[in-house]
Amino acid sequence: MTLAPPRPPELVEPGPIVPHLDSHLVPAPTGERHLHPKPSGKPDPTAHLTSAQIEALGRELDELRTETMHSRGARDAAYIRRVIKAHRYLELGSRAVLFFSAFPPAWVLGAAGLSVAKIIDNMEIGHNVIHGQWDWMRDPKIHSLGQPLYSFINALLFEYGIASYDLRLHDVITGVIPREEGLQRVRVMARKLVQQIGKDYVIFPLLAGPNALPTLTANFVASIVRNLWSNGVIICGHFPFGVDTFAYDSIEGETRGEWYVRQMLGSANISGSWLLHFMTGNLSHQIEHHLFPDLPSNRYAEIAPRVRDICRRYNLHYVTGNYPHQLVSAWAKVFYYALPNPEPDRSRGRIVADAVRDSWRGRKAKRAAKRAAKLASHA
Repeated sequence: MTLAPPRPPELVEPGPIVPHLDSHLVPAPTGERHLHPKPSGKPDPTAHLTSAQIEALGRELDELRTETMHSRGARDAAYIRRVIKAHRYLELGSRAVLFFSAFPPAWVLGAAGLSVAKIIDNMEIGHNVIHGQWDWMRDPKIHSLGQPLYSFINALLFEYGIASYDLRLHDVITGVIPREEGLQRVRVMARKLVQQIGKDYVIFPLLAGPNALPTLTANFVASIVRNLWSNGVIICGHFPFGVDTFAYDSIEGETRGEWYVRQMLGSANISGSWLLHFMTGNLSHQIEHHLFPDLPSNRYAEIAPRVRDICRRYNLHYVTGNYPHQLVSAWAKVFYYALPNPEPDRSRGRIVADAVRDSWRGRKAKRAAKRAAKLASHA
């Protein structure tokens, strides 16, 4: 995404705090809870909580959100404007350095700076603007309603996956979205794609003159780095071991408290320094982001200890760990669930080993048959 240099309007006091929870939520039940075991047979991860406890938890989180939202003001506005200004200078400075990218140190410095600029643009600016975290400022430059679809450019498939998700490409293809609306969505995505590719792979390389090729490769590397980092942050917030999943039918008819519990148990955080939190767009606080997606991102670190205390008091896990740990855990989970289900007489590992052995034997037999056929034809 591309944002014009910020020209701060007069700061507007935050308006009414609009509830952000899903419209399917129902009032708190008065009787016994209806639990939702998973299709796998595993129990509902919230089974130890009563209806009263869940709704009490929900009220605590509502109060925390309201308190934090009402405290938004000049400090938060100054923060996001500083971030946008710093991003703008970092991107322009890095691209200027790349005009001399035939000199290897300039290539490394420019590519590194542009990688960081792209990460900040996607994570701390673009993603959070789209969530409406800064709408209360009434600044059209950082208002979610006027922004293009989530930023994506070229390189790895992750960015295209995010783009197609926002586009609802599957619904467009299957006809769930009317044809005219679908075509309009595709046009918006295509226009953004052409603009970004043109900027990174045509305009700036041409401006670099004799350094066009090194500049183009640096832009490509910066996009790869940005995509790998963004993908890592996203999977660390959703997939490590310890993060719960829920039965499909548990979503229907859930209360505010149940919604809050599902967000907390279905997310994971990344622990680390201020710099790590900033470079993740504060999605290192994924639990708090899932609870309050429209809360300014710089406030997540402030409320995280209180959210963690609520989890402790209601005997709910709060999954967190450093980046390497969470990344390894997430990828380990991906590989674990890629394995076939165990059988009564065979473990997952044994099934895989048998499949590899049978495949090897099959290929060996096929090669032997080909050799035999070849010898027979020459006999």
